[in-house]
Amino acid sequence: MKVLLIDNHDSFVYNLAQQVEETGLCSLDVISYDDVDEKKIEGYDKFIISPGPGIPDDFPKLQDFILRFYTSKISWECVWVLKPLRWLLAERFILPAKYSMGIQRLTKITDSGNSIFKGIPEQFEAGCYHSWILNKDTFPEGIKITAMAEDGIIMALSHRKYNLAGFQYHPESIMTKYGKQMILNWLTQGNDR
Repeated sequence: MKVLLIDNHDSFVYNLAQQVEETGLCSLDVISYDDVDEKKIEGYDKFIISPGPGIPDDFPKLQDFILRFYTSKISWECVWVLKPLRWLLAERFILPAKYSMGIQRLTKITDSGNSIFKGIPEQFEAGCYHSWILNKDTFPEGIKITAMAEDGIIMALSHRKYNLAGFQYHPESIMTKYGKQMILNWLTQGNDR
């Protein structure tokens, strides 16, 4: 299996790359956001979009990339905190977070049938580094919430039809218990939505 990790100029990207490589289940290539083009992304089985600073408008090529390929049969895993989800959900679904970055949040799985959470306790600690949250009051029907923080903040979601998932937390963070298992689950089973 060939996996492509797109680096959005994030300090966590090589932590994520190391965890994926340590599984021994795939060959992994890492390319910079600046180098993303159609020819370079051909031939990969799965994609990971790393965390990154700024807002989606700072990364217009990835917006086009996601919108072009998320409906294909390519197996997806978006791990860019929140930002790729903004592209799918649109700006009106986003609110500023009311807490600082670099904290653990008790997270509860709300979709136990999702294979990414196979073997993970119903509640786990997750490491968060974000400054935006999703507004669940204006949440689109095509997206399913798969995990929430104890205070109601959306922590994970997936597309109801397409093989696309996203996390508000960092699975690769040392603050996310079971993050390695989530990565392993994704590599071996994909996302059953």
